[in-house]
Amino acid sequence: GQPNTNAALRLLSDAKTLHRFVDLKSTTSTKAVAVGAMTKSFTLPILADEGVMFIGLESIRRHCGR
Repeated sequence: GQPNTNAALRLLSDAKTLHRFVDLKSTTSTKAVAVGAMTKSFTLPILADEGVMFIGLESIRRHCGR
């Protein structure tokens, strides 16, 4: 949840990776339902980079090379 999202945002910032944070607000919001349909997952955080989805903090950490 939120602690992992905050950690992912710090990773992206520390790596000087250009990113845009989108708060899904709740698991039933239109954005959350759309992301869930695209990723087949409700695990957060999710990073989309050039069409590739990185699901979960560890996946984002590996993508950032940390």
